[in-house]
Order: sequence, then structure tokens, then C-alpha cells
Amino acid sequence: MASLISGETPLLYLRKLFQASSSQASITTHVLLEIDYDDGFIVFLNGKEVARSRMGAANGFAYADQFSIISRPNDSGSEVDNLGPADEILNSGENLLAVQAHNGELSGDLLAKVSLTFDGASEIVSESFDSTADDTRMHERTGASESNTAAGSPASGSWLDKAADPQSSSAWSHLVIVTEEYAAIGFSDAGALRYMEIRTSRFL
Repeated sequence: MASLISGETPLLYLRKLFQASSSQASITTHVLLEIDYDDGFIVFLNGKEVARSRMGAANGFAYADQFSIISRPNDSGSEVDNLGPADEILNSGENLLAVQAHNGELSGDLLAKVSLTFDGASEIVSESFDSTADDTRMHERTGASESNTAAGSPASGSWLDKAADPQSSSAWSHLVIVTEEYAAIGFSDAGALRYMEIRTSRFL
């Protein structure tokens, strides 16, 4: 599968909706972003950029085919960014965490493991891309025909286990979206979401 999807895209978009209680959104305790990545990233919280690494100046636009400026080995470990007081960045109710994970090359590993926590306190939200086996979900569209298939057994509660199937338009003559979890390629032999591929042919 890696040979099929390698070389297609250096970028993966991730979005996570989560809930914050009114008490969580009103405290002055700082929110910490912990992220392990390979090779670069930009993180947005509720539509505002809150962190980036190896992707140029803050608030600069990053193109869908843009590589990270510098590569980072996938065994470098996690980094922690202090995002500021919760009452300044969290909404009471629904919040949106969005991540652009950028690779340094088309054929290399892509890693993104993200969590938000209160400083010295409990976890707010986290996403795991760990996998004990190489698991795959594939969405394929050929005109009016559409299918969603899975292979392997994603870890219970992981992103691949919980994610909704993609939706696509019948205007595509051929569209394939592949999402895979790979075992033991991340920090301390953790797994990681390695690729998302979008391959298209012509429009109908």
C-alpha cells in the first residue's frame, strides 16, 4: 500500500471537534498543546493559528503542496507549546482543533500526534493514530458508484476507528482517498497516521 500512496501529497488536514464545559472555558489555567510530528505543522484552535513549526513565519499561508522547511526525524519526541489562558482561547460548548501536518518530502513518513491539556491538570482532547497492525480505510468514487472499505483492526477509540467515511461528488470520474495507520513508526515505536492520499483522474 505504501508504494501506491507514496509520492502523492506532502500535506494532511486534520480536524477535531470537542466540547469544553462553561467552567473549563472560564478558568485562567493555561492550555498546553503537546505534539509529536514529522516533519512540520500548523495548528489552529477555533479558527486562529496557535502554533507552528518548520513552516515559516506565524500566520503565513501554507499551500497544499508545500513541504516543511526543515525535516524532523519521527523519533524526536513530543514538543509542548503554552497556548495561554483557557478563558481566552476556549469556547463554552463546541471547539474546533485543526492541524495541517506537512511532510518534508513526498515519499517520507508523516506523523501527527496531538493533545490539549490544562497546565498541571486534566486532558482536554487528544487524538491517537497508534496502531498495532497496518490498518487501512479506503473511499473510492467512479462517477455514480461509491464505496468505502476497511482492512485490519484499528485500535479502539483511535482516529481511524472513529472517523466518518469521506463524502465525494459524482462529478469525479475517479477519486481514491486512502488513510492508513502504520505500526511502530512513531516515537518509542508508537504507530502513526502515515498517509492520506487523494488521487484523481479527469472530471466527467
